[in-house]
Amino acid sequence: MRFFFIILLLSFTTCKKENDDVVRGTLIEQKGCFADAYLVAIDHPDFSNQPFLRPTVLSACIACYNCSNAVFIRLPASFAVTGTRIKFSYVSTEISCLSSSEAPAHITVKNLSRI
Repeated sequence: MRFFFIILLLSFTTCKKENDDVVRGTLIEQKGCFADAYLVAIDHPDFSNQPFLRPTVLSACIACYNCSNAVFIRLPASFAVTGTRIKFSYVSTEISCLSSSEAPAHITVKNLSRI
């Protein structure tokens, strides 16, 4: 019985919730280095849990989209509607053609879906 309890306890502590790495955002406009890239404003940006975001010197600009609150994502045409709410999981950061260090990152995602 003790063995069963230990196994059960370990299974709860080592399991990762499926939604832990889900990022949510709103499609703003077609923009970025690629023809199919879109600017996505991230809901509740968090530098500690979202490695594609970073602090910016533009923090006083509430209405600005920058490296601290938005990303560029390559999206299929079916998602390319301004205002579309999406969720995704981050995979990696792509090389950017943008010269500004304050520009949002271009990222690769998986598990893309509408909210």
